[in-house]
Amino acid sequence: MAGGPETSVSTASPRLTGNHECIFCGRRFTRKGTVWNCAERYLKKRKTDVPCPRPECKTKKIVLEDEMRFKNHAKVVHGIDLRLRIIIKVRTVETNPPLEESGEMSRLHDERLSS
Repeated sequence: MAGGPETSVSTASPRLTGNHECIFCGRRFTRKGTVWNCAERYLKKRKTDVPCPRPECKTKKIVLEDEMRFKNHAKVVHGIDLRLRIIIKVRTVETNPPLEESGEMSRLHDERLSS
């Protein structure tokens, strides 16, 4: 149409921009879990001596001893929450018998009665 308003339609797909940015590569994700997975891939490559990739830490040559210390550094210094590894220790009857079986409970009960 001659004289009509010109419109341009982009056929490129919109780039996803999220609120969560990977501390290592700078990619942005819409889900926190996805950015945690991305950071974990970088941390898997280094079991010890993890250098902080942020420019302010690079100039100071900050290197953390292990993955957990790096994640703590990222949270405290940069405010970036990375998933911490949770280790659950299970107590079993064999390793820690209940108080009743060890006789401790009856001793405590006897002491309370005699006081």
